[in-house]
Amino acid sequence: MNKLIVILMGGLSGERKISFLTGKTCSQALVKKGYKVVNLDAKGSFVQKLKKLKPKLVFNALHGKY
Repeated sequence: MNKLIVILMGGLSGERKISFLTGKTCSQALVKKGYKVVNLDAKGSFVQKLKKLKPKLVFNALHGKY
């Protein structure tokens, strides 16, 4: 079973810094539950990276617009 979860964080909005804090906190909680987690900055060509990872689930920790 693929237990990989990708956490989208950062991004392009003015809320970038708080998004990283949210994402890292979520990531730590999921790792404690036994999941493999990859934190991914949602800027640039992140969609290609996301497709290559083939996660079971994507958690959106983005804040603000975009």
